[in-house]
Amino acid sequence: MKKKFSNPLASPMFLSAAIVAGSVIIYLFVQQHYRREADLLPDQYANEANGLISLGYTPAQVVNMYGRQNMDTSMSVFIQFYDLSGNLLASTAALNGTAPKLPKGVFTTATEKGHYKVTWQPAPGVRNAIFIIPFHATAMEGFIAAGRSLKYAELKIRSSLIHIIIGGLCILIAIFGFNRFPFSRGMFQLNNSV
Repeated sequence: MKKKFSNPLASPMFLSAAIVAGSVIIYLFVQQHYRREADLLPDQYANEANGLISLGYTPAQVVNMYGRQNMDTSMSVFIQFYDLSGNLLASTAALNGTAPKLPKGVFTTATEKGHYKVTWQPAPGVRNAIFIIPFHATAMEGFIAAGRSLKYAELKIRSSLIHIIIGGLCILIAIFGFNRFPFSRGMFQLNNSV
């Protein structure tokens, strides 16, 4: 005799598919949340630096206020100033002793949109959330790029993924376990007709 479920939505296969789909959706939401959270400080710092420029500070003076950060080890926000041609003017970021430069194409997008958020990987294993805005001062114009390492955000995303997988597997084991043993028969309203 073949077991038939009176309610197809209660079948273990349907419930398993629903749990897997739900876990994927939850992971995507969690991943987007942490990635967007990583953009908050660079956004704040870029606008703060823009405010200082509008008060008459030079890019070099603003950079001196924040100090240098080593991009491959620091979790602090770094700031870079570029001219309209995309040439680096001043930077708090250092990588292997020099200030890395953003690709010039990002400035076109920042000009068109008024700002630009991008993930930048200047070296293997060094990934940063970058926020770029144009600035307009009396003496000069250009771009401000503020960035922060994605290490912490990626660690939280990985940790969340592990928890989601473990939770999903526990639920799947419970569903198949309850369906397999006699004490659970009443749970899924079985119809023993062929």
